[in-house]
Amino acid sequence: MAFLDSSVIIEYLDGTPAIIEAVDAEPLPHLTSSICVYEVLAGEVFSTGPADIERARQAFGRVDAVGFDEATAVEAARLQATLLDTGDPLSPRDLFVAATARSLGEPLLIADREFDTAGLHQLISIRHLDVD
Repeated sequence: MAFLDSSVIIEYLDGTPAIIEAVDAEPLPHLTSSICVYEVLAGEVFSTGPADIERARQAFGRVDAVGFDEATAVEAARLQATLLDTGDPLSPRDLFVAATARSLGEPLLIADREFDTAGLHQLISIRHLDVD
C-alpha cells in the first residue's frame, strides 16, 4: 500500500516516468489524504479555462482518499508539538497529510521537499521519489 502526497499525484498525472514507475510498483490500494485531493484539484480550479473538477478527480480515481477526522487531528497536534521542539514545524496542510499517513502506519511518498525535515523523518516513514 502507498500513501501519496499531492506532489506525487501531480507528477504522476504529468507523466513523470520515475514517479509512474515507483507508484505503479506499489501494491494497491493507493491512498491519499482528502487534503491532497483538494491540493490536486486546486490546480484544475486555478488553470486557464473552465474547471472540470469531476474529470480532474477521475484522472486519479484509483487513489482512495482518507478523511481528516478527530483522531487524526489529535495525531497532528502531537506531531506538531514534537516538531516545534525540534525547530521543524510544518504548515497546517502538510501537517494534516503527515498525520494521516502516520495514523495509518503507512510511509508517506513525496516528490518535493515540503516534508524533508530531520524532525519529521524521526517521527514517520517518508520516501522521497526523484522526479528526474
